[in-house]
Amino acid sequence: AFDTLIVWKVDRFGRNREESAVFKGRLRRHGVRVLYAMEPIPEGSAGVLREGMLEATAEWYSRTLSENVTRGMTDNAHRCLYNGTRIIGYTRGPDGRYALQPEEAATVRHIFDLYRSGFSAARICRRLNDQGIRTSRGKKFAPEGLMRIITNERYTGVYIWGSIKVPDGMPAIIDRS
Repeated sequence: AFDTLIVWKVDRFGRNREESAVFKGRLRRHGVRVLYAMEPIPEGSAGVLREGMLEATAEWYSRTLSENVTRGMTDNAHRCLYNGTRIIGYTRGPDGRYALQPEEAATVRHIFDLYRSGFSAARICRRLNDQGIRTSRGKKFAPEGLMRIITNERYTGVYIWGSIKVPDGMPAIIDRS
């Protein structure tokens, strides 16, 4: 249905050189050319070299950026800073750490109280949903998500990011017992 694909830049076509080569090969077999709006590539051998260099540079930059972001987030985790993980009952505090969000923390306590009283996850969800209480993403509660709350160590004050766990790294909403 088309004979040309226009991409903003080389790095927008694929995540790495291997992926780019596979997809460009498929397009080429179907008679489709790939052009770059912001990086004109000349025809011939000079174009092959330029495109290859741009792809290699883009892949290097992407990997370097990923390493730097991961390093920064790991450093944040060791200091128990908010790392972008939204957890019902918490918000980002002024110091960059998790802080209690009072209304949501009350909901979390209510969930644990109901569960401790013998309510099933499905019954707790029905009650919360009937009351118009929603998850941190504004959705209705479902048993699977509710069980993730009930089994989440964070509510006892354990900061978790990846494999990093820091006891008392955030405010506890419920008592560990």
